Amino acid sequence: MDHLLRTRENIDHFRRQLATETSRDLRRLLQGLLVDEEDKLGASMELLEDIEQAIKEGEARIERQKTLIQDLERNGHDTSVAGELLVAFSDLSAFYARYRHKLADVLAASDRLSTVTPPAPNP
Repeated sequence: MDHLLRTRENIDHFRRQLATETSRDLRRLLQGLLVDEEDKLGASMELLEDIEQAIKEGEARIERQKTLIQDLERNGHDTSVAGELLVAFSDLSAFYARYRHKLADVLAASDRLSTVTPPAPNP
């Protein structure tokens, strides 16, 4: 149980870091670490639901960031940092979409395998 708790904590930690990291190299590293931790849990509907929730939150974050950038531009402020965050948010959204697709494929294949009837033994 302690191992499962540590894995969940690591997942939460990496997701929080990815939500604000602007360095492309660090994002790639964090994405790899996140996938490694999520893979420890195994493919499950629960993980798929978590990923879908992360995608929804990411889409909302992207929209808020776009609005913020528009407000900054309208008021004559620098938008470079806000733009970098928007790129990071968009990159993270694309990462989660790819991971969701991969996970859904694994779950579908697993479901197909579980519905296959094994051949009858030869007498």
